[in-house]
Amino acid sequence: MEFLNTLKKGLLLSVFLAAPATASEKVSVTTGSGSIYSNSSTVDLKNRQRTFTGDVEVITQDFVLNSDQLDEFNFGTDISELVATGKLVNFIQLKPYKIQISHGTAEKMIYKKKEKLLLMWNFEVYDLDGNISRGKKATYFLK
Repeated sequence: MEFLNTLKKGLLLSVFLAAPATASEKVSVTTGSGSIYSNSSTVDLKNRQRTFTGDVEVITQDFVLNSDQLDEFNFGTDISELVATGKLVNFIQLKPYKIQISHGTAEKMIYKKKEKLLLMWNFEVYDLDGNISRGKKATYFLK
């Protein structure tokens, strides 16, 4: 009888371990400046780079950003750069505003923390008055 109980527990564990992950199970990383959620994440320890892919959402006290992929450079210490790419990278700046943009989209966005720069390619942004700016490349200084 003990053998059967052990066998049943082993089979149950095997079924549990083989079950596929559900869509609601997302990668979640919380840092001092916010949280990042995605469908998957890979880490390159040698180069100190983490890549988030699939339904990426970044939430900070200053902004919310959604993209298909996000590369985080120099993770584990003081993040030096974030690169967001995808069909469209969407962002919303939260109040109080640091720059005159309320929200927008771009094919690619790079945030350079040390230089306090936001770079965007093939972008469309809305300012606080509702005016639209479009272009191939823009640089915003966040100082």
